[in-house]
Amino acid sequence: MSARLPRNIAVNTMKTSKTAARPKTSKQLVHDFMKEQIFNAVVSAAEKKSWAVVSIDDVIEEMGASKGTIYHYFKSKKELMIAMWLNQQRQVYRELLPISHDKTLKPAARLEATIRNHVLLLCRNWRANKAIWASALLTMKWDEEADKELMAERQMGINGYIKMIRALHPGDRQNPVLYEYLATAVIQSIEAVMLWYQEPFPLTAEQLAEMMSGMLMQGLLKKPG
Repeated sequence: MSARLPRNIAVNTMKTSKTAARPKTSKQLVHDFMKEQIFNAVVSAAEKKSWAVVSIDDVIEEMGASKGTIYHYFKSKKELMIAMWLNQQRQVYRELLPISHDKTLKPAARLEATIRNHVLLLCRNWRANKAIWASALLTMKWDEEADKELMAERQMGINGYIKMIRALHPGDRQNPVLYEYLATAVIQSIEAVMLWYQEPFPLTAEQLAEMMSGMLMQGLLKKPG
């Protein structure tokens, strides 16, 4: 049976950090704004064509900007895609961090809330997921340097889930490989949402998040081994 959770935990009310972040300079704000505009233009262009055939010129046309504007931030389509992927990953884990570190919640409630909100965040970004990641992420060939950066970011998420899963069984010191396997399986299950969720859908994002968190917790609450 899944843990009962406080219902005041919601994606749109999460704090991004336990401590106040330093205010950004005007240059940083402009930089972030422009990148966000470029990312939105990529999604709009990819919705009109397959991401496989979208070019930087298509993104420029969608933005109504000059070529120099795009190339000031990204040297190539691959660099742009890596930046989009890292940006999405970092946004997700930044929003999940306060929940995964919330010591006022019991381990099971903390893990279930993290899973639920992880699913919600992916569902709420379904346009980008449908336009780009579902068609391109699995077929894109990264170079070694990019692959290391992407995998390092992914490993941070896996490590967070490892800690929460181990906390469910505090007296258990099973092979650490087992916990890494479980954490990776959780993330892969959640990321599967990214490949097929789109609106309209028979289940709302909230219903899907409840179903997946309950299903995953049912297995995770059993003692490993």
